[in-house]
Amino acid sequence: MKSTTTRKSITLIAGQIAGILPAAALVAPTVVAAPIKSTATNVSIPLTTAGVYINVVTGVSATSPASAPGWDFNPWSASTLRVFANNAASPNDGVMAFPTTTLVGNLSAGTFVDSSASFLRAGANVASGPGVFQANSLNYIGFRFLNETDSQLHYGWASIALSATQASLPRSIVEIWYESVANTGIAVGDTGTSVPEPSSAALLALGAVGLAALRRRNRK
Repeated sequence: MKSTTTRKSITLIAGQIAGILPAAALVAPTVVAAPIKSTATNVSIPLTTAGVYINVVTGVSATSPASAPGWDFNPWSASTLRVFANNAASPNDGVMAFPTTTLVGNLSAGTFVDSSASFLRAGANVASGPGVFQANSLNYIGFRFLNETDSQLHYGWASIALSATQASLPRSIVEIWYESVANTGIAVGDTGTSVPEPSSAALLALGAVGLAALRRRNRK
């Protein structure tokens, strides 16, 4: 008798779950944004007026723009640290302005880089006060660029290591991270976390609810 009751309970709960699953299946999977690390890491910034040109997606870096096709930004200068964004091929490229809309500044970890910010294709760096680039330290810039894989705008951040002064060697781009989803902001320092897609999480939760219900009924 108990076995028959258990089978009926299982059939009932299975039917209830089956009735819910089709509706859940109709929900389109949500594309989850995830930071991507560029292969351009520990790139030395020469003390020259050319500096180094970096393509974020391909990871190519070179001291001439022709050798880094589709380059996205260019740290340079023999007397200080300046950063250009691609002025020709990608007119929407830009380095995030801070603390004013006309200067490029050092960002704090956690600063959000998105469409609410101002971006400069060429601008002077902050000379003093908030946003000044720090010697013997890791500094951060935000940027946006036209991703050649999808021809859309993406946001990212880069860390820059300086030594005694902005115009002293060694100095380098340490890491570059950008958001996988177009037109989606990213926080400076964000390197991503492992989070299941909403649709998968919903199905897992639904299964857990069903199993818990079965256990409760079997105890009776």
